[in-house]
Amino acid sequence: MSRNPNGVTLKTSADDLQSTPNRILSEASKLFSLHGFHGTSTRDIALAVGIRQPSLFHHFATKHAILAALLDLDLDVLDRRIRLIDRSHESSAVKLHCHLVLDIVHILEFPFDVRGLYEKNEEVPDGPEFSAQRKKLAGVHKRIKAMVENAVTKGEFVDIDPELVRQLVSAAFIGVMWTRGPFPARRANKRADELPNFIVRGLLADPTSLGEVIEHSRQLQAVVTAELSPARIPTSDSR
Repeated sequence: MSRNPNGVTLKTSADDLQSTPNRILSEASKLFSLHGFHGTSTRDIALAVGIRQPSLFHHFATKHAILAALLDLDLDVLDRRIRLIDRSHESSAVKLHCHLVLDIVHILEFPFDVRGLYEKNEEVPDGPEFSAQRKKLAGVHKRIKAMVENAVTKGEFVDIDPELVRQLVSAAFIGVMWTRGPFPARRANKRADELPNFIVRGLLADPTSLGEVIEHSRQLQAVVTAELSPARIPTSDSR
């Protein structure tokens, strides 16, 4: 659950996806992926939803507010999750693998079309309206680079530029977004395992240790997923 810039509480449970705010987000996300943010108007979005523009503005004051809400729904989960992963006592290789798996699952199951939310290399669009979202994503990228740097220092990974790995991870995520298409997968498919395995295997100084990394990653995934379950996350209504 999240709150958009107009103060409207957004729920993304299956039972609430047909609410007017979520229908606006759904149609806007599809239009953003087809025509880009700048190529889509609030009139286009209202027409796709089947409402008048004044009704759309009742929920979102601007087109920027719509994109900001979509980014928050994606980034809030990403930010909470990587912070939990980072606090664990597992190795950096395990942490990175866990992050990769859970983020791919999130992309595949995200209820909106994520393809049009980010610019190339997983960047938040420019503009003061998205400064909070850029800061949040920059924090995630910083944690990924720190994981890689720590793994290199400890000899877990081969000697490689952490920023290069961060860019590789971002490119992989963008690829998953576009391969997924406009609709969420009914269940996360084998890409959620294969791609992290491929990336981490290539980074490991000892590739034969991948099996152990995967085993520990699965344990960490279970812990993090339990911590992020709806029953454990304070909602905006309960703060």
